[in-house]
Amino acid sequence: MNNNNNIIMCFSKIIFFYIAYIYIYYKLIYSFLIFLTFFLNFFFIKFIFFQVIKIFIEISQISRINLSKKL
Repeated sequence: MNNNNNIIMCFSKIIFFYIAYIYIYYKLIYSFLIFLTFFLNFFFIKFIFFQVIKIFIEISQISRINLSKKL
């Protein structure tokens, strides 16, 4: 009976550590994915912002060229 109880305790410890390992592993992956999406969104917004600024600069230069042609 005592030997059987030790085996059950051993298995319960193994299962507990396995579940804890899976939980920590998935928690790390989940936090990494949240960080990655935030990072990618930040860079994507920054990229769009700079593209818009570049387009405005090009439009202003084109209008400046047109104004100089008219003058």
